Amino acid sequence: MRKAILLRSYAVFGLAFAFALLIMISSARLQMGYDKEFGELLKKKNTRIAELEAVRGNIYAAGEKLLATTITKYTLILDPLADGLKQDLYNSKIDSLSYLLSRYVGKRTTADWKNYFSSLRNQKRRYAIIAKDIDYGLVKHMRNWPIIRLGRYKGFYFEETGQRLYFMGDMARRALGYSRSGNYVGLEGAFDSLLRGVNGKQMQQRMPGGVWRTIKTANYNQPRNGYDIITTLDVQIQDVAQAALNRAMVANDAERGCALVMDVKTGAIKAIANLSKGKDGSYYETRNYAIDDYSEPGSTIKLVSAMALINDGYANPTDSINIHWGKYSFNGKKMVDASNPSKTILTLHECFQTSSNVGISKFVNNAYQDKPEKFIKYFKDLSLLSTPDFDIKSTGFPVVNTPKTAGWSENSLPWLSIGYEARLSPLQVLSVYNAVANNGKLMKPYIVSELRQEGRIIKTISPTVINEQICKFSTIAALKSMMISVVNEGTAQGLKNENYQIAGKTGTAQIADDNKGYRKGAYKSSFAGFLPADNPQYSIIVVINEPRKGAYYGALVAGPVFKEISDFIFSKSNIKQNIPNQTSLQFPVVMIGKAEETKMLLNQFKVSSHFTGDSGQYAQVSKGNYGLKIERQQVSYSKVPNVSNMGLKDAISLLQKCGLHVRYSGLGKVKNQSIVPGSKLLKGSTIVLTLGI
Repeated sequence: MRKAILLRSYAVFGLAFAFALLIMISSARLQMGYDKEFGELLKKKNTRIAELEAVRGNIYAAGEKLLATTITKYTLILDPLADGLKQDLYNSKIDSLSYLLSRYVGKRTTADWKNYFSSLRNQKRRYAIIAKDIDYGLVKHMRNWPIIRLGRYKGFYFEETGQRLYFMGDMARRALGYSRSGNYVGLEGAFDSLLRGVNGKQMQQRMPGGVWRTIKTANYNQPRNGYDIITTLDVQIQDVAQAALNRAMVANDAERGCALVMDVKTGAIKAIANLSKGKDGSYYETRNYAIDDYSEPGSTIKLVSAMALINDGYANPTDSINIHWGKYSFNGKKMVDASNPSKTILTLHECFQTSSNVGISKFVNNAYQDKPEKFIKYFKDLSLLSTPDFDIKSTGFPVVNTPKTAGWSENSLPWLSIGYEARLSPLQVLSVYNAVANNGKLMKPYIVSELRQEGRIIKTISPTVINEQICKFSTIAALKSMMISVVNEGTAQGLKNENYQIAGKTGTAQIADDNKGYRKGAYKSSFAGFLPADNPQYSIIVVINEPRKGAYYGALVAGPVFKEISDFIFSKSNIKQNIPNQTSLQFPVVMIGKAEETKMLLNQFKVSSHFTGDSGQYAQVSKGNYGLKIERQQVSYSKVPNVSNMGLKDAISLLQKCGLHVRYSGLGKVKNQSIVPGSKLLKGSTIVLTLGI
């Protein structure tokens, strides 16, 4: 009997313990929100777990100029059947509330608002949006209005939503990023996990009238707002780069293009502009070509070829080679120079200066045909074989044909030396030029300099050196000299000016159409370089794809954009440039223009001048024995006139009188014209003017 009682007792105790344990486990699951059935029950009953959205962090340019931020917008909601909205309260206040809504919100008259509210109550609606996207200033005012000031239990309440604002419009839009189909791109996407912060949670209870009230619980937590990002972008340089690129794209009817500006010493990106032609003919930032456009760079890569030749001791800048008048076959495959050379024997310096494909390729092929890996090593040391480790991740990857790849052939080396059989991004090419400007130190490019949260500095990003010395200092000096000669005497003379010196290299490459070969008439124009040449501070690359207005050489299409950006940088920066001392008296520089207007202008400035010649509408000013000479010039309208050194207004006026269509690029006076002066005039033809200071 005793054993039977004990067994029954143990059984009852065991059942009670199991039941208690089950209750404890269920309670824990409920507290931690693991029970799906309970979650469904919460939805059906009077409580819910609501998510509190964190405020997305801001994005700033250098100097803490705000580029992107999130502002709070409000929506005014009405529950017409709220328990607190009694009929006597409604009748006494609805007229004044309707008047205020008609005045500040609009959309309806006072009478219409009153009728609208009555219809909502008659229809027994429980949720109605009265006004959307209200800013905080108006909300603050509305909270003092009749009925609304009594709180949400009287029917009216506000819902908050975050709205992302970009203060620079389309400026650097693709680099900064935006939300596309719920996913962020650009910096917004690269740093999304930091910018978005951590959302909070809270328990809410349904109250009479269908409104929700927060319940304080142990699991209640506030959201943690996102980090702020400080970028290296210079707003002024970015603005100039964007505007200059857009003008060049329009003038040349180009398909797409980009411009990048980098700080030489640090690798910090100061401007990044990307434009592509839309269906409406206008240009937009839709893709980050500066980062993602992996294509054959063309002649800008000749800098790497010259670097290898000089650094390995296979050629000095003064060594010469026969370029066969710019036409030569490598193993049966013909290579042709872009322009007809004036002589057939050129030095390495002259090959680089005039961008001779045959000359550079012969130098490289003679030196490395038995050891191509030694040449390829320079591409590796310059980080051209791997995707750049940049803040904005690239969606593509570089390709350089090497002896280890399937596409390598006996002709790969000479063509690789002039920028074919390789697919590189503009950012990669600019990094190489920046390293030469930085005396051989290859820097990692970056665009984010600091992370902050609520004013506190969380992390500072310092410049990173990828390669301490890419080549000998003597090689760097030789390369800089060759790049200066490109601007002073070579293919980019339109960029030369008297205020500061530019070092750089033009590039013109045919555009490949996947595996179908090169498209006829489709070119990529580029110019890469740095300024000032004797003390480099900034490096710049401009790439414009598929110009369709006749001009396609890098100097004519991309060069003017480079010049406009560099002119602005030089004018705004405290850059010191070694300029020879000028001891002789200087007379004013006067552009060729209309004779009478020129005389009037000089008189206004009290400059002594006198006419020479009896007739001629236009005149050129030069120094005379007594003041300035205004030499009248006759203009023939049967031949293409020479408009060099004219102002743009006078040049356009004269050329249009001759029946020519005029397009131009750059700033200042006319430096070059696409149709040779004195040639036969074909009315209706288009002439392209390149301007410079």
